[in-house]
Amino acid sequence: MSDFIERKNEFRKEVRTNINKLTAAQIKASDEAITNQFIKYIRPNPGARIYAYVPYGKEISTLSLLSHFRRQGIYVTICWDWPMDRYPDPGDIIIVPGLTFDKNGYRIGKGGGFYDRLLAKAPMALSVGLARDELLANEVPRENHDRRVDCIITETQIFDFPEYMNER
Repeated sequence: MSDFIERKNEFRKEVRTNINKLTAAQIKASDEAITNQFIKYIRPNPGARIYAYVPYGKEISTLSLLSHFRRQGIYVTICWDWPMDRYPDPGDIIIVPGLTFDKNGYRIGKGGGFYDRLLAKAPMALSVGLARDELLANEVPRENHDRRVDCIITETQIFDFPEYMNER
């Protein structure tokens, strides 16, 4: 195993340790605040689809967020596995999970590469990372294939990366 892969796996392990320290009350409050931030900040265009994940373990919950958008008549697609039957179009929104994100829009996920491949297939869709304030990193180890999200929403902050959006 290369030194870089070893360092990335060690970083992932440290983040998981910090995630496991969160209490149920902290997680619930954090999830609610992130959902509220998302609803205030992200306004899907008519006809847009939202591509999202179903939370597992202590991942940030998307369930009330997805219910909100379904009630608004917005089509929600759950990203289950590869390959998908339809890739996101320009104007669609991809909600991207991560163990942690850095303040430059990069993330550390579980290590399977699903979302990096999805983002590469749908570069014109808006990608939104959900992150907990206390788990944000200054920088995450990354490789050439790692994709940056267009914005990150936390309980108290929104990070936009318009320079990246203009590169596409």
